[in-house]
Amino acid sequence: MAASNRADLLNPQTYFEMCDASAAVALDETHFVVADDEGNLLRVYERGSPRPVREYDIGRFTIGHRRGETDLEGAARVGNRIYWISSHGRNREGDDSPNRRKFFATDIVGKKGLKLEPTGQPYEKLITDLLADARFDRYNFAHASTLAPKHKGGLNIEGMCARDDGALLIGFRNPVAHGHALVLPLLNPQDVIRALPAKFGDMIELDLEGYGVRDIAPIGKKFLIIGGPRDHTKIFRLFLWDGANKPELIPGAHFENLNPEAIFQFPKDPTNTFHILSDDGSKRLNGEECKTLAPSARRFRAGELRLDLKP
Repeated sequence: MAASNRADLLNPQTYFEMCDASAAVALDETHFVVADDEGNLLRVYERGSPRPVREYDIGRFTIGHRRGETDLEGAARVGNRIYWISSHGRNREGDDSPNRRKFFATDIVGKKGLKLEPTGQPYEKLITDLLADARFDRYNFAHASTLAPKHKGGLNIEGMCARDDGALLIGFRNPVAHGHALVLPLLNPQDVIRALPAKFGDMIELDLEGYGVRDIAPIGKKFLIIGGPRDHTKIFRLFLWDGANKPELIPGAHFENLNPEAIFQFPKDPTNTFHILSDDGSKRLNGEECKTLAPSARRFRAGELRLDLKP
């Protein structure tokens, strides 16, 4: 299946009470859960309804208290379990930030499938495990982990999705190695949340025209990847990847001034229909950045992405 030059963004929506939509998965045909990379709340929304129907504060579980932030950036659903990953980088000033080195899981429970419960325990040693694996020495992650996340060569995880074998694909926004984006298979996520060391597959280098990964989502046996720059530049590209060969650019994909940070699909939607969420924390509303507004006034944008894929 080759990508055509069509990808239309339809049905724009606005959701309230948060700005920085950074990771999301569908819970059922009409509900989805979203992480906010500026806080520790997971919010459940009904598709098309502007206010959250449930909220979960995971701060006590992930960092032991409600202060600070985990900087959640990626989510992947495997069965009724959702794995979450933070950026694993330093804060924007380049200071060490242990709260941002978290990998954990929540289970979907209850008859309605909208209740989330933390399971296992948060894992904080993914980078330690990465540095201990000689296969990855060539990427100089030890140096990357000392830099601010948007500095050239810094460390910043932003995307994650599940493979059909239960492994997770972790996408790096930064570093971009020799012009290639990095995707790391995590082979044993179910063990990691039981405090066992991470096991990784070989690093995958993808030609995304010099961009890093902003998010990644399965589409059948293939994957959709949002590519974007390591810094604040708002230029984004959409790629279709078959899991083995060079990703194909979908040249007609436009995000209508969104800052796309999350892409997911509702079950029973057409296979060519995805949902894009925008991280609008820096968007100015009435002269102020969204993230500085009162919670009731905060908002993020979303849209429905319909692809025209030729057989």
